[in-house]
Amino acid sequence: VGGHVQVGGNAWVRGNAWVGGYVRVGDNAWVGGHVQVGGNAWVRGYAQVEDNAWVGGYAQVEGNARVRDNVRIGGNAWIRSNADYLSIKGIGSSYRNTTAYKTKGGGIEIVCGCFSGTLEEFETRVQLTHGENKFAKEYRLFIEIMKLHFMEEKKGKQ
Repeated sequence: VGGHVQVGGNAWVRGNAWVGGYVRVGDNAWVGGHVQVGGNAWVRGYAQVEDNAWVGGYAQVEGNARVRDNVRIGGNAWIRSNADYLSIKGIGSSYRNTTAYKTKGGGIEIVCGCFSGTLEEFETRVQLTHGENKFAKEYRLFIEIMKLHFMEEKKGKQ
């Protein structure tokens, strides 16, 4: 724990977790494992960030959300429950994690390798990078899942 980090309430930071920057960890939040939390991120409520997850930027993880495994959350993410993000591993040319999440403004952002941007920007990048190959088809299928998932969440459970 370093930088201008604030840890308060009944929050836990343990294991090999790295927390730095202007991060706030509070309430009953739990950060552990080989996690990295940086930037201006907040982790609060009963949220858990664990395993090899990465949270940065201006992301907020709160409520009962559980961010784990190799998930990367950044930008302006607003994760209040597990329904606020999706992650898949093993697709694309590098077989790495691709994570989509809701933003504070109601949009969707994607983190995939060195790419971070909106859903529309991701669709454009997939087309430019992969054209019509197998990897493009994999990413397009995941894009359709993202659209369906987040559309349903906006309209409510159906």
